[in-house]
Amino acid sequence: MQRSDLAIKLMSVVLFLAIAAYIGIYIYNKTEGKVVTAPVLAYSSEETGRAAGFVVRREQTLPRRAGTATVVVSEGEKVAKDQTLAVFYQGEDALEKASRIRALQLAVEEAEAANRARSTQQDAERAVLALASAVAQRDFAGLDAISLSVKRSVLAQGGMGVSDTELAALKSQLNQLIEENAGADVLSAPVSGVFSGITDGYEHVGPEALSGLTPSALRALFSDSQRVAADTHGKIVTGIEWYFAAVMDSQDALRLAVGSEAAVRFTGGISAVIPMKVRSVGEAEGNSAVVLFSAKTNMTDVLTARSLEAEVLFGRCEGLAIPTQAVYQDGEQPYIYLLTAMRAEKVKIEPIAQVGDMTIVKTGAETGTALRAGAQVIVSAKEEIYDGKVMDR
Repeated sequence: MQRSDLAIKLMSVVLFLAIAAYIGIYIYNKTEGKVVTAPVLAYSSEETGRAAGFVVRREQTLPRRAGTATVVVSEGEKVAKDQTLAVFYQGEDALEKASRIRALQLAVEEAEAANRARSTQQDAERAVLALASAVAQRDFAGLDAISLSVKRSVLAQGGMGVSDTELAALKSQLNQLIEENAGADVLSAPVSGVFSGITDGYEHVGPEALSGLTPSALRALFSDSQRVAADTHGKIVTGIEWYFAAVMDSQDALRLAVGSEAAVRFTGGISAVIPMKVRSVGEAEGNSAVVLFSAKTNMTDVLTARSLEAEVLFGRCEGLAIPTQAVYQDGEQPYIYLLTAMRAEKVKIEPIAQVGDMTIVKTGAETGTALRAGAQVIVSAKEEIYDGKVMDR
C-alpha cells in the first residue's frame, strides 16, 4: 500500500509540473508571442485653406408701394420681365378680396397638381398585375421599382383631385375677383431673374466693385457705413453667375491659379461643396489676400446669404494606414506580410504618404491585391518570415 501511495504521489507531482509548465508556456506566448500583428486601418484626410468673405450678386431692389401687399410669387422663384410680383390693396374690402384671390389661386394650383398626378385605371391595373407576377415568380430584382409604380399609380388615386367642371368653376371665380380688382396697384418685375423678398442694404455692391481689393478694402465695402437703408419690397437677382470675395491666408491664396477651378465647402448658413472658378487673386496685405471666386450653379442656396465662411479644398488623401515597421524594402517595390489563415501572405504595396509612424498606401482594390481595411498585417516576428510560412501565434 505504501508503494502504491508513493507512486500516486509521484504521478501527482509530475502531472502538476506538466500543467504548470503548460500554463507558463501559454502565458509566455501570450505576453512574449512570436508574432505581433496590427489591423490595417482606413485613412482619409483633407488639405484645406480657410476663407471668409461676402457673396455678391447682380441685384435690383423693388420699391415698396402704398397699401397692403399680397405677394403672388414664391421666394426663389424665377420670374419673367413684367410678371406680377405683388398686388397692393387699399382698404379692408380690397384686402378681403385679395385674401380670397390668393386662396383661390392656391386651390386652383392644388387641383391642377392633383389631376396631373392622378393615374388612369389602366395604369393602376398594370402596376398591380406586374407586382403580383413578380411575387409569384419570386423575381425580386425589380421589386423596388414596381412597388414605387404601384404607389404612384394606385395610391395616388385617393388624392384630392377635382372634376373638370369643379376646376372650371374655381377658375371662373378667380377671374371674376381679379377683374373686380383690376384697379389695384400692381408691382411687376422690371427684369427677368430670381425673386427674393429679403434685402440687406448691400444690393448696390456689384461684381464691378470687387476688382483689386485688399482685405481691409473688402471689409470696408461691406461695413455698416456702406449699408443703404431703403424701404423695399424685395429684389430681383439677374444673371446666373454669383461671386464670393473671400479673405484667405496669403500663402493659401498663392496656391490658387487664376482661371482654375476650386472646390469650396461652405459652412454655417449653407452646407454645400460648390465647384467655383478662381477669378482673381489680390495683392497680399500682411498675411492675408482677397481671392475672388465665381459660380453659375447653386444660386438658390446663396440667394439670401451675404457673409459666409468656407474651406477651399486643396487636396484629399485616401488609402490604408499600416505601421511603417511592417514595411519591407528588399527590392524595387515595398511589401508587407498579411496574416491570412495563420499563414504569412506577401503583398506588394504602393505608398502614397507618410503620417507619423504610419505609412499610407493604396487600397487592394486599386493595386489588385488582398489588402483591405481590417486585415491583419504582421508587424514583427521572432523568426524569419517568408510567403506561405505557417505562423505560430
